[in-house]
Amino acid sequence: EIIDQEIPWLSMVLYGSIPYSAEPGNLAYDLDQMKLRWIEYGCQPHFELAENDPVLLQDTAYTELFACKNEDWKERVLAVYHEFQTEIWPYTTGGDPVFIQEHEVLQEDFVRVTYSNGTQILLNYGDTEQSAEGLAVQANSYRVTGRDGR
Repeated sequence: EIIDQEIPWLSMVLYGSIPYSAEPGNLAYDLDQMKLRWIEYGCQPHFELAENDPVLLQDTAYTELFACKNEDWKERVLAVYHEFQTEIWPYTTGGDPVFIQEHEVLQEDFVRVTYSNGTQILLNYGDTEQSAEGLAVQANSYRVTGRDGR
């Protein structure tokens, strides 16, 4: 039987060496799912914003940005940045170089990413709570474990 699954090989090679990002959060179908992808792949949160209302782009050849007004996204962008700053980066970055060491698909919609410093992040893309090794992760959420006793 052949099983296909996505492995973030490039992310595993680049993480800890250079910062990188993926699709902008405000252009994603679901920001919460995009946030989980950013965490899984070790990406920096990324948004494409504009000062003016995108209605001004109507009747032009430009077709990329519609949900981009800075004022509309300010609170969400700041909340995502704060979450990464307090919940992710303290455990996946640091004085010593930290790298993605392992990426495992534990169950459908349930992934574990292990970092070289011992930090593990369990990501649940599913609509129901899932668990691994006695650690429960709420639906559409993540849990950081390992380093610093968490």
